[in-house]
Amino acid sequence: MENYPDYIFKIPNYDPVATNTDDYYFDEDRANHVIGFIESLKFIEGSKAGQPFVLEPWQKAIVGNIFGWVNESGMRRFKKIFIEIPRKSGKSMLLSAIMLYICCCEVEAAAQNYSVAADRDQATIIYNNISRMIDNSSILRKITKKYKSYKKIEFRRNDTVFKSLSSDNKGKHGLNIHALIIDELHCITDRELIDALITSQGARSNPIIMYITTAGIYDPESICYKEYEYACNVRDGVFEDERYLPVIYEADSSCRDNADYPCSEGCTYTEETFWQCPKIIERANPNLGVSVPMSFFLDELKRAMSSPEKEAAFKRLYLNIWVQSHSAWLNMDKWQKCGKHELLTAEEELELDWYGGLDLSKCHDLSTLVLVALKDNVVYAKCFVWMPKSAAIRKQESDRVPYLTWAKAGIITLTDKEITDYQFIQDSILALSKQYKIKEIAVDSWESEHMIQQLADEGLDIFPFSQGIKSISHPSKKFEESIIEERFCHGNNPIMRWCANNVQVYKDPNENIKPVKESPHSSKRIDCIISSIMACARLIENEYVEEEFIGDILFM
Repeated sequence: MENYPDYIFKIPNYDPVATNTDDYYFDEDRANHVIGFIESLKFIEGSKAGQPFVLEPWQKAIVGNIFGWVNESGMRRFKKIFIEIPRKSGKSMLLSAIMLYICCCEVEAAAQNYSVAADRDQATIIYNNISRMIDNSSILRKITKKYKSYKKIEFRRNDTVFKSLSSDNKGKHGLNIHALIIDELHCITDRELIDALITSQGARSNPIIMYITTAGIYDPESICYKEYEYACNVRDGVFEDERYLPVIYEADSSCRDNADYPCSEGCTYTEETFWQCPKIIERANPNLGVSVPMSFFLDELKRAMSSPEKEAAFKRLYLNIWVQSHSAWLNMDKWQKCGKHELLTAEEELELDWYGGLDLSKCHDLSTLVLVALKDNVVYAKCFVWMPKSAAIRKQESDRVPYLTWAKAGIITLTDKEITDYQFIQDSILALSKQYKIKEIAVDSWESEHMIQQLADEGLDIFPFSQGIKSISHPSKKFEESIIEERFCHGNNPIMRWCANNVQVYKDPNENIKPVKESPHSSKRIDCIISSIMACARLIENEYVEEEFIGDILFM
């Protein structure tokens, strides 16, 4: 084998030489020319601002491979580059420097070069980086003219231009693109836009597209995931595409077995907890210790371990692991620890004030009532569940859920009607109200007006509760806090645990959250958790002492 420079082997899990053909060869002088140009630039921010932009080995590998592989005519081998690197790795800065080289040094007449992002703020990042690099160079200032309001830069050599666009800019079908950066591809949903940008390069002799992104929300039909999947197949040798360069820094459980990143002897990380290993964090973050210290990741890791939602964000942003669209919500380790509280005595149960949350089935699924009471800063919960017997028999077989076993243990009450027996449930609640001091019950107001009226007529204080995101967000967050702080006593109720393990969370742009099922048709129920949240909402609202919450520490 020929003597190649070391950096061409630094692309993670990919060897460009393995796909070498007679059409392309590696020109080390050309690669070093680009590396030299970039290293003549200066850092524009951070502790190294004003210092030469000295490339790290992983950055040199990307630059060297993009520009070193050429054919006899000097045309680049790689037409498409997919770069997926975690946040805080400086990938936007690197791509800005690459784009600046293309604009300044490539001999392409009237080259049109663009960066595109999903929104205006993201689209401006590449432009601002290039603009500030130019400002730091007396030579580059002489050969450029900037139009800040248009996010456009003209390069006097060969009438080259660079411009940043957001996905909502008009007129992309009329472009004639030489070099293109698509920034944070996982945020772009407009397939027509991407197709228009790619096809706009048809008239160019040496075009290049550079996708840069972090991992996104898993959706097999999304633009970014499809591109990621293709890049993985090229990297792994499933597809042969000699003109496609995949650069993917990511963590997965197989990293534990990588010879370059051995854990210490006696490592206890498993397939489930591998992402917590510092060596895995190191493997996924090539700029560790340069643009960001390990202490930052370890601090973020501590936060991630407190909540499945934060865990999903950590995995996606810092380990490049694609995560499900609705994050797993409750920390089940914390849930398990909540089961260590001693149960209330029968006498204590009778003395406390209880608040309820009632979630009624519309047809033949679970109907649940959870009662909660506060004692010594711990929320105690009692769960009551009803289900039609015929549905339990059918669903135990189809859904593989032990409804009948739970019924024998007294955890579920089975009713004789084929559909939800509202009268039976109402009578059961009235019986409980004679046993416990039930101060108030929250009931989902959707199609429950009759039940609400009947219970109110019997003297119970009923609170109609909408399960819309604005109503349920605040008590959901407080319920989660009580789990994290290990102050929610559920008595190790197995059906509550099952529901807790099933519940996921949807978050809107305003950080409101709503507990949701895996999908509308999923057999994984979350009813007990919804009832618990509604009950806690009434507990929070009603338990006052001198205009302050009794549960001030717990809920605020």
